[in-house]
Amino acid sequence: MMDEEVYSMEFTNNGRAYVHLTGDICAKKIRNTFFVIALNENWIKGQRSILWHFKGAYFPDFFEFTGIFKNAHMAQNFTRPGKSAAVIEEDSQMQKQVSNFYSNIAEMLTERKIKHFNTVEEAEAWLDS
Repeated sequence: MMDEEVYSMEFTNNGRAYVHLTGDICAKKIRNTFFVIALNENWIKGQRSILWHFKGAYFPDFFEFTGIFKNAHMAQNFTRPGKSAAVIEEDSQMQKQVSNFYSNIAEMLTERKIKHFNTVEEAEAWLDS
């Protein structure tokens, strides 16, 4: 998988993945990023939490909403119980609505708990609880 096909990410020793989403948001890149996370040894053996940080990330004019459904159904086979937090710093109603939409689908199809936050600190506190 080429670097441009996934978002920048890092893993902590306790199994948390930090994903940095910038630029145009792309459903395919989110899916590819999730697969890299789901196959990571530290994440599998750790707490299995993910912090998706949308900073300077925007929905392009032609966002593929069908990609959200593809991602959720594919994640159903790869996901593990755990928590995911989405940090949306920009006051974008569109980002919040799409994030809520994706979260609702993912929670219905997987065993992950997903919440949205305005700051990384709030998200980390919830992930640690």
